[in-house]
Amino acid sequence: MDGERRRLHSEQGRRAEAWNPGKDNKPLTWYRRRFDPPSGTDPVVIDLTPMVKGFLFVNGEGLGRYWVSYHHALGKPSQYLYHVPRSLLRPKGNTLMFFEEEGGKPDAIMILTVKRDNICTFMTEKNP
Repeated sequence: MDGERRRLHSEQGRRAEAWNPGKDNKPLTWYRRRFDPPSGTDPVVIDLTPMVKGFLFVNGEGLGRYWVSYHHALGKPSQYLYHVPRSLLRPKGNTLMFFEEEGGKPDAIMILTVKRDNICTFMTEKNP
């Protein structure tokens, strides 16, 4: 893909391009967004509910693919919150880059913190 060849996800590639305001529901599009991390020490997540399917980068580091349009049997996305390690974040001026394959609403993406005090699990002697 041309965007990967030009390394749009990297600092150098991003600076070399002229960026236009993003438009909703445009497939096969690179988007970028600047953000400051939420305060505190709780885990940081990106809520990609408004997006469909693509690849996510933070500060040039690939976080992986997302596929919010895939719904499980109850009709909800199988995953929509994507963890961002705080070790990747700068105190200010972080860059979220993503390549959207099918279209979505990039302005509606939220960067949040989550509490992970309770982790649900079921263990027995027969099911360790």
